[in-house]
Amino acid sequence: MEIENRIFMDILNTKLKIEETFPELTAYLGEMPLRATGSKDSALAIQALRAYSESLQAFLTNYSRYHSNASSKGM
Repeated sequence: MEIENRIFMDILNTKLKIEETFPELTAYLGEMPLRATGSKDSALAIQALRAYSESLQAFLTNYSRYHSNASSKGM
């Protein structure tokens, strides 16, 4: 459960960074899942959360490469 909480915090921090730096992207951010999957398998849940976290990171990184807000906000 500790790993899941850490990943949730990473997801939350990334979403907050996106919202602060590129508010125009908030329409593309889905709600943070309360549970990674319908499964009770912790390994699957962690894998799904990691994939979601990594996709948010990639989304932020790729978008910030081509938009000037990143340099003005300390990205």
